[in-house]
Amino acid sequence: MIFKLIYKPTNREIMGFAGIKGLVSQGERVKEFLESVNPDLLLISISPEEVKGLGEFLKDPFEMSLSDYEIIYGLLLSKFGEVMTPPPIYIEAMKFAELKGIQIVGIDMDEDNFQKTYSKEISSMTLVRHSLRKKKLMKKGVSGDDPYSFVDEWAKEMTRLKSFEHVEDARVANMLKELNEYIGKQGTEAIVMDYELFSRFIMEIEKTDQFRVQRYTL
Repeated sequence: MIFKLIYKPTNREIMGFAGIKGLVSQGERVKEFLESVNPDLLLISISPEEVKGLGEFLKDPFEMSLSDYEIIYGLLLSKFGEVMTPPPIYIEAMKFAELKGIQIVGIDMDEDNFQKTYSKEISSMTLVRHSLRKKKLMKKGVSGDDPYSFVDEWAKEMTRLKSFEHVEDARVANMLKELNEYIGKQGTEAIVMDYELFSRFIMEIEKTDQFRVQRYTL
């Protein structure tokens, strides 16, 4: 999904792409999006440490470890097309930034702040409950007639436990803070983000009344 944020104080426009994490076909779409927008600065919905890690992966690919939930997500998502890791939407964004010589900024929480938030919100009992749901989730699957509705339902499953919803809220709040930090600093900006976070991110933005949001379907 392509979207536009219009910053009300200055009418500055920021184009964004919310892609399905994991789908190979989405990599080509984000590449086309970035070539059409041609930004001077690229904001991406992963942590600064993940930006560094992806850069190292592109130079020297290595095997990546996945959590049980990431494996389940990939298996269920594969009914909509080929799936790979690292997510193509991020790989193509990294390649574009390197090719164009522009800065790419990870706007998700850094690892230290994420760990502090996670430890504060997620109790041992919550982790046990979360772990016990894996088998049930794999057995019943996740509904959705297309990859977008599938990811919407997946996001609901991942935040059924309120503690995990609080963590996701903290992540998107950090993304908005970083967005405000970089607006207008290096020419035009573009955002590439995981569609799983998109609705929550837009809700956080609309609370502030700083932006108007326009959505465009692909």
